[in-house]
Amino acid sequence: MEKTLRQAAEKLRNYPVTKRDLERFLCVVAERQPVDLWDVIHYSDEYVRVVMEIFEALKKDGFVDVDGDGRLTLTKKGRNLMEESGVRAAEIPTITSLASYGIELPPKWQRILEEVRRLYTEVVPKDAYDQAPLLPEAAVRKAFYIYARGDVAGKRIATVGDDDLLSIIFALTEEVEQTLALDIDAKLLATISEYAKERRLPVETLQHDLREPLPQNVRSQFHTFVTVPPDTVDGITLFVSRGVELLK
Repeated sequence: MEKTLRQAAEKLRNYPVTKRDLERFLCVVAERQPVDLWDVIHYSDEYVRVVMEIFEALKKDGFVDVDGDGRLTLTKKGRNLMEESGVRAAEIPTITSLASYGIELPPKWQRILEEVRRLYTEVVPKDAYDQAPLLPEAAVRKAFYIYARGDVAGKRIATVGDDDLLSIIFALTEEVEQTLALDIDAKLLATISEYAKERRLPVETLQHDLREPLPQNVRSQFHTFVTVPPDTVDGITLFVSRGVELLK
């Protein structure tokens, strides 16, 4: 992977090519193969030159094949690269009517939704903490969308504020390495912790006031963070900055 990144970066000296760019390219091809290169550009949300140079580097080293119609597939070598890098293809969201929140859930995620609906009855929002959790249907679809972007499987995920119970939702996929629920609400965290222990889910909790510095042992430990901050400039700045501190 490092060699491929280096080859792509050499041609894009004024634009960074990251491991995340390469992972996203591999995920999109694995999800949709055989896939047109322009569809890879569209679904990866990456800068077109980054995608083109990653493609050239992967093709040169035999990680992808191109058929007679110009569509890409991963070779065995490419699949091995994904496995060695811990990159996993995710299920593709199907866009349906707005009546179902715009995303049709696969059967596995339907089961997660049913489980989360029961857990939601134990969570009481607190005005003192500006809590306004999503409905379970919206929270699970939000988690599924993040999953489909390649930011869940094999990852360590932190939820900065977790009244939506995303730490549990992600863990129920059985594909995360670990989730951390970081919140000021001790009762909420107790509910999350108790449920996680019952189900033997890889969920940790941390009660913390984000106005205070984060403990050193959680900084730079996570691949993904998710947050819904208060609707103020100060709130957004605080929650997002703490989330960034958590990232590797």
